[in-house]
Amino acid sequence: MKTLSDLQAAAAEFCKRVNAECTLTDPVPVSALRKAGALRHQTWAASAGAYAILEGLNVRYVGRALKGNTLAGRLGEHLRARTGDICRALSHPGAQIVVFSLTNDDAWLAPSLELLLQARLRDAGFLNRKRS
Repeated sequence: MKTLSDLQAAAAEFCKRVNAECTLTDPVPVSALRKAGALRHQTWAASAGAYAILEGLNVRYVGRALKGNTLAGRLGEHLRARTGDICRALSHPGAQIVVFSLTNDDAWLAPSLELLLQARLRDAGFLNRKRS
């Protein structure tokens, strides 16, 4: 499986290539984000960007949030889900989330950041579906 360091390197490369201001968070335990109000109090809550779900330090899923459905909104959808592969990954005892927030001026880059991260990190343990 690809690891947090692979994820960090890919995101740093993206931000450098497109000259975007990206902010990478340290991994946050999913258990901390499940607490009432925790998502909306994050510094990145209202931002667009990409995020990764980790099991320990292994990357399991990469997604993105647009300006209209912010990082807090998108992650909240995942945290409320009760079925599926992503739900199982979030239920792992070592589950963590890493966020790459973008400035408002760079928010339009979120889908591209997501696709680059998925392409670089795809392997046997990756939960994202392959896109044609």
